[in-house]
Amino acid sequence: MKITTPKVRINLKNLPVQVKALLVGWKDYFVNLPARAKSLTRKQIRVKIAKYLFAIVLVYFIVGILLGTGFYMKKIPLGNSFGSFWASIYPYPAEIVGLKAVTLKDLAKQEKIIYYFAGSTGSDLGNRLDVDKKVMETVEEVRLAQSTLDKYNVRVSNKDVDAIMKQIEDENGGADSVKSLLQSLYGISVIEFRSVVKDQLAKDKVKSDVLKTVKVRHILVDSEDKAKEIQDKMNKKEISFKNAVTQFSKDTEANKNGGLVTTSTSSEYVGRDSGLAKEFVNAAFKAKKGKVTGPIKTEFGWHLIVVDDVKGSLDMNYEEWLKDTKAHTILWRLYRP
Repeated sequence: MKITTPKVRINLKNLPVQVKALLVGWKDYFVNLPARAKSLTRKQIRVKIAKYLFAIVLVYFIVGILLGTGFYMKKIPLGNSFGSFWASIYPYPAEIVGLKAVTLKDLAKQEKIIYYFAGSTGSDLGNRLDVDKKVMETVEEVRLAQSTLDKYNVRVSNKDVDAIMKQIEDENGGADSVKSLLQSLYGISVIEFRSVVKDQLAKDKVKSDVLKTVKVRHILVDSEDKAKEIQDKMNKKEISFKNAVTQFSKDTEANKNGGLVTTSTSSEYVGRDSGLAKEFVNAAFKAKKGKVTGPIKTEFGWHLIVVDDVKGSLDMNYEEWLKDTKAHTILWRLYRP
């Protein structure tokens, strides 16, 4: 027996009438909804609410699965407004870093800034998947830093963020000027920028509070014999380190601060990746606090050093810390650019 499928014919002439009837039907539904609700029992109301909630949740999950497939198959870019919006709605995981998660929302937030800046400056970012990869590595580094700070009970406080924001405002003409610059160059608000600052501070805190740094002063002279002569006078209490700096040291810049060696205006401490001569750094990190050490030879001459203070506990530079932390942390990538 042959089964035939009836043909569905659509009469375009009647389409406006059908659409109008449909709209009228919906209008009547909502107009009469309060009256029908009053006629329902409490049990019937609870059943209705449960059905609506179930329908909403079902739609949420179905849409989430479809969008998630698009994200994970690289069909939906994170950098545009569509991808950024839906990544903020659904908590899609991109990577698990130890006990901390990186979500697609985290990546989309960073990419929004990058693509907006590229658009406002006319920069070419190249392949979007390469951008995804770089952003993912950056966010991963932030999560590793946050985990390390938790381990050593170090916090990035609102006060820390406020201090950086104040510095930025002072350097850029005030709060209103910063607000305008953030919007025009990056397309973000001050609140969003504070989040970026907080992430950067997490990495900075690892460098300043977890990795070992020293506050060190030095005397720089031309010969080993001269260094030994000065050291002998200090051992005999004939001259103080401070006075020896003033009288003998050839480092005129450091001499302004009692021989203090610095590599940035924001800190009196130096780390292993501060850019100082390797021989100098190795000696400073091995020196006992308060004891004059040397002579130490570098390309600049001969040094006598004294360490005033030591911060942090991990004796390694930032790159070594990052490599070591990655090696000892579970990294589970779910989103692979």
